[in-house]
Amino acid sequence: MPQTQMKMPLAGYLILPEPALEAAKFPGASTSFLRSENPGEGFFTSDEWRSLGDALDFSERELEVTVLLVAGFSRQAVAARLRKTDGSSVSSQTVRVYIDRIFQKARVHDRLGLVLRLARAHREIVAALSVESRPVRVRAANRVLRRRRRKKRRKN
Repeated sequence: MPQTQMKMPLAGYLILPEPALEAAKFPGASTSFLRSENPGEGFFTSDEWRSLGDALDFSERELEVTVLLVAGFSRQAVAARLRKTDGSSVSSQTVRVYIDRIFQKARVHDRLGLVLRLARAHREIVAALSVESRPVRVRAANRVLRRRRRKKRRKN
């Protein structure tokens, strides 16, 4: 793929492949990933989120918090969106506990690591799926991932 240098203001030169150069010259041309105001919006479908939650052994609440974290919400914003069964909001300290548990289960230390771990787990789930029947494949892929995690835990 041919590459071209493009003068960047304040930063010198940036070497870009031709398609990226065209996208940089013509905003909106093949840059659908930049259209959303929130880059975490629509990152995974609800089925994919459920599969990831199963694969990483997240509780329902941990999965809710994870979805909101990936969507870019702060701890306080997550707390404001979550509700207890009595209708009151959850404290930001409770959300911090959930975040700590999520990071521990995903074996990461920050939000970027969490997103990368989710992307990698998603890639493994998709790779483990066969072409026949999707619901059966997702459950089978999740079982495979859980077995791998258990083996790793036993070794440690």
